[in-house]
Amino acid sequence: MTSETNIQAQGPEVAAWALRQTRNVRNGRQKGLLEWAVNTFGEEANDPRMRAVRFLEEALELFQAIYGGAGQSLAEELLKYVYGRPVGEIAQEIGGVTVTLAMLAASLDASVDELELREIERVLHKDRANLRAKEADKKAAGLNPN
Repeated sequence: MTSETNIQAQGPEVAAWALRQTRNVRNGRQKGLLEWAVNTFGEEANDPRMRAVRFLEEALELFQAIYGGAGQSLAEELLKYVYGRPVGEIAQEIGGVTVTLAMLAASLDASVDELELREIERVLHKDRANLRAKEADKKAAGLNPN
């Protein structure tokens, strides 16, 4: 019996408590990461448009990794498809991204939580000056919101 099944078997109150604890941990981690980003890159790191640009970059790198470097034409077609549709609601789109990422990770027999924590550990040990230099290179290439 998995721990999730075990929690559910103890009743809805215990399941609700466990969900609240998970949310508290994730919310705290999100706030801590954003604080680190602002301390590293400045207040612009708190700009949702900047975060969206960096998110898109990471999503495209994941797509590229799965396709082994191929798939650019599919990515371009997806871009046209998405921009041919009405603009979505931010909260629903964030939910869709997280659910889709969880299913992608499961299809690869990977844990989003484990990989997220590993990446946080990796990034926090990087030299901040190097991170700022990479960010400046992206800006110079025009890869920032206007």
